[in-house]
Amino acid sequence: MSTLIFAAFLSVLIGVVARRQIEETVSQQMLRTAERTTNRLDHGLFERYRDIQIASTLLSSNELSTVGTRTLINTLQETYTDYSWIGLADQEGTVLISTGQILEGADVSMRPWFSVGLERPFMGDVHDAILLQPYVSPDSTEPLRLIDISFPVVDTDGNSVGVLGAHLNWLWVEEVHDTLLTPLDLERKIEAFVLSEEGQILFSTEGVEVTLPADILEQIQSNQQGVITTTWSDNQQYVSGLVHTNGYRTYPGLGWTVLVRQPTAVAFAPAQQMSRQILISGILLGAVFAIFGWVLAGWIVYPIQQLAAATQEIKPGNQVITMPRLYSYQEAVTLSDALYDLLVKLNREIYERNLSNEALQDSKAELQHVINSVPEGVLLLTNEGHIRLANPIADQFISILAPERLDGRITHLGNRPLADLFTSPPKGLWHEIATNNMIFEAIARPVETTAKTSGWVLVLRDITQERAIQQRAQRQDRLAVIGQLAAGVAHDFNNILAVITLYAQLILRSPELPDATQQRLITIEQQTKRAADLIQQILDFGRQSVMERRTLDLLPLIKEQVKLLDRTLPGHIQIDCHYDAEKYLIKADPSRIQQVIMNLAVNARDAMPSGGQLQFALTHTQFKTDAPQSMIDMPPGKWVQVQIADSGTGIPPEVLTRIFEPFFTTKEVGKGTGLGLAQVYGIVKQHEGFVDVTSVEGQGTTFTLFFPTAVAEEEALAVLSNGSVQQGQGQIILIVEDNPAIRAALVDSLTLLNYNALAAQNGREALQILATRHHEITLVLSDAVMPQLGGVALIHAMRDHNYAIPVILLTGHPLGQELENLQSLGLASWLKKPPNLEQLSQAIARALA
Repeated sequence: MSTLIFAAFLSVLIGVVARRQIEETVSQQMLRTAERTTNRLDHGLFERYRDIQIASTLLSSNELSTVGTRTLINTLQETYTDYSWIGLADQEGTVLISTGQILEGADVSMRPWFSVGLERPFMGDVHDAILLQPYVSPDSTEPLRLIDISFPVVDTDGNSVGVLGAHLNWLWVEEVHDTLLTPLDLERKIEAFVLSEEGQILFSTEGVEVTLPADILEQIQSNQQGVITTTWSDNQQYVSGLVHTNGYRTYPGLGWTVLVRQPTAVAFAPAQQMSRQILISGILLGAVFAIFGWVLAGWIVYPIQQLAAATQEIKPGNQVITMPRLYSYQEAVTLSDALYDLLVKLNREIYERNLSNEALQDSKAELQHVINSVPEGVLLLTNEGHIRLANPIADQFISILAPERLDGRITHLGNRPLADLFTSPPKGLWHEIATNNMIFEAIARPVETTAKTSGWVLVLRDITQERAIQQRAQRQDRLAVIGQLAAGVAHDFNNILAVITLYAQLILRSPELPDATQQRLITIEQQTKRAADLIQQILDFGRQSVMERRTLDLLPLIKEQVKLLDRTLPGHIQIDCHYDAEKYLIKADPSRIQQVIMNLAVNARDAMPSGGQLQFALTHTQFKTDAPQSMIDMPPGKWVQVQIADSGTGIPPEVLTRIFEPFFTTKEVGKGTGLGLAQVYGIVKQHEGFVDVTSVEGQGTTFTLFFPTAVAEEEALAVLSNGSVQQGQGQIILIVEDNPAIRAALVDSLTLLNYNALAAQNGREALQILATRHHEITLVLSDAVMPQLGGVALIHAMRDHNYAIPVILLTGHPLGQELENLQSLGLASWLKKPPNLEQLSQAIARALA
């Protein structure tokens, strides 16, 4: 009795365990069936996607004629008959060429496959045919359903010129179903569904119409997959496998879900049958006798032993693995099937690992592409200096830095041993390498895959141009500092010269002056003028010159200068002038521009002692925002470009960097002050322009000047020219000057000119005098810049007090845009320091007229 009970208990236990295992195996079979269907769908669409991609690439190469294009798309349709239509549309959406000449000339610009396909590859989901139904299947009662595939067609410059599109008949999915699921459907009542991303049924076995259960819809919407057992709308329970499509390689996928279902009554029937058999067999065996049970156990175990022996063959490297065909009880057959499915899964994993290896190779290729795209040189070196990997820029740099290699191994880069570059630089992060008038920077980092360094990554970059820009910026900063210092000193000298000039001119007009004394005073006046010219050069360099800038056409001015130079320069120097427009308008002081041209022409003459060519060239040029400018800090816009080139001896590189510094000269003592080019630089900069110079020893030098283009406008207030001395009639003039010596000289000068002079040492004191005597004062002669209320502020204050008295400004500083506004406030004229007596008398007479 105990044997019978034990046999029954053991039979029940074995039945439960075996049933669960078989149910799990069946569930996994459903999932794998769905996976195989998914893979077949993705691979099929990938092949069609690749066909159209290859065809669009051939069309983009411009190697196919119209006949060739038609042959290509007809061959595609004949090769794969499920293409309902293939056509090429131009950029406006008109069909140019199509299979069967269907829709040729039709407008498809509003179709998604065309509008999206202009920009990128397009894969459209299943939809009813709109344009093709009447042409492809006019007599069919079923709607024509299609999948759209399109790729842009581009020209050799990468510009889109059209779209190649194809419509794939949805019925091709029936082939997948017939191949994979029809045999299973006949034996096990397995049904398959293809669902869209939103859960819509796109395909079902023999058109089965069902409503998806809520829990299955929830898994689809949450992008979950697996096996689920649930009750469907026909009140029947099914075990279902869900797998989402993920695309394949370059094909991105359409987000479909493949669902394979089987009634649980059919799916788990073997398990139920096996449970009953085990229970009955156990009871019968227990009832007969134990020996029969032992024999039966041996009969049961034998096929399992066969399967176990077969599983021992599953070893790494063994590619051929077979399962024995068992003609035994159903449980053993089911176990055999389970092991077979296990082997299929193993082969699947091997297949996926192979795909991973392919992806790794693709990643390596992509890494190489990325390295090739880096704008700097990148090398992977071994510890011995052998190149394992290099991008094209690195190859270019290595050909310069290491043209000769020892056994294909790099030992030096330029004059630097490779071992030095594998250490920290003495300063900064980069090593510097100079060779062949080029400068490179290098940085190395070890590749540490283990405890030892297995190689080095070396990055090279060309900084030749960057270093030149830095040097030019430093030179400009240095010139600005020197100019500011020189201008400050020049202003003080200007005040001293103003006193000397005025007193010399006053003494010269004294009666009964001895001839010897008069000659000496004339010499003093001449030397003072030379000193004033020298100070003017310093002020020009320091951008502190007082200028009369107005709208100026450079072409007539340069033509006149060329005529003058043609008469004054030696005959063996040939002068040419080139221009390509009628006007070259800039806002400039004509006398200062003439000074620039004359200085450069004299330098060119000195550089051509044996004769040569001096060429002037005027052009209009424009720099855009994204274009590289010719000069550092040069803003985009319209410019007038003036080039003055000679064919002389040229300038050595070590001298070229210092030519604009004041008092720097390579001429002999007494033949040059070193201020000519400094004056050129300062005048151009004060005109908001830029100056550049290029020179080759033995071939000549070219100076290029850039001035902002101007438009015609009214001229600014002009400086009065020299003339004869004019006497006053005793009018009262208020002199405002903070320098006592200049103030005293001006008082004496006005007294000599028959004026009554009042003096104030600053603008505040002048306002106090005006408050009580403004009705008597006929003119104010004021310095422009003073510590307390300068001349410009004094003009504004007089306007606020309604003092309608003309003002003449004395200035050694540029007035800039203020000059245009001061005339309306009462400014009659202005004079540069130091003024001479003729200029002063003319200005006063003009203001009082």
